[in-house]
Amino acid sequence: MSKIYVDEIAGIASADTVAIPGHVIHVIQVVQDTSTAFDTTTSATYVNTSLSGTITPTSSTSKILVMFSASAGVTGANACLNRMLRGATPIWEAGVSYTGGIIFNASSFQILDTPATTTATTYTVQYCSQVAGQTAYFNVDYGGGFTGETATITLMEIAG
Repeated sequence: MSKIYVDEIAGIASADTVAIPGHVIHVIQVVQDTSTAFDTTTSATYVNTSLSGTITPTSSTSKILVMFSASAGVTGANACLNRMLRGATPIWEAGVSYTGGIIFNASSFQILDTPATTTATTYTVQYCSQVAGQTAYFNVDYGGGFTGETATITLMEIAG
C-alpha cells in the first residue's frame, strides 16, 4: 500500500475547486436561513412558510444536504402537514397529528437531495391543515404565548 503525504491541495483554477466525491472533508458551500415568523393556516392546501433557502450547486453531480428544524402544531382532531419543495417539486412530507385540544411538537428532518443542476435552486418549507377549517401552526412557541421561535433551514453542497 502506498501513502501520499501533502501539506496542502489546491485546485488549478481556484483553491475552492477541489472536491472529493461523497466526502464532507471540504464542504463546498453552506447556506442557512432562519425565521422567527409565526404562521397559521386553516387551509387544507399547502402554503409557503417564511422559511426557504437558495443554493447554486457548483457541479451537476453535487448533492445537497437539506436540514430543517421548526415547531408545528394543530388544534382538534387534525394534523399539521409539512413538506419540502425543491423548486416546485415536493421532496419530503410528514405531519404532526393529534386527536383533541392543541398539541405542538418539534418538526425536523434531513434529506440528501440530488438536484442535478448548476442553477440557483430554492428549497421551501410548506405546511397545511389536514382538516380544512381547523388551525395548523408553524414555527410556534406555545409555552411563550403563540410567538415565533427560530426555525432554521440549512443547505450544504457536497461533492457528488
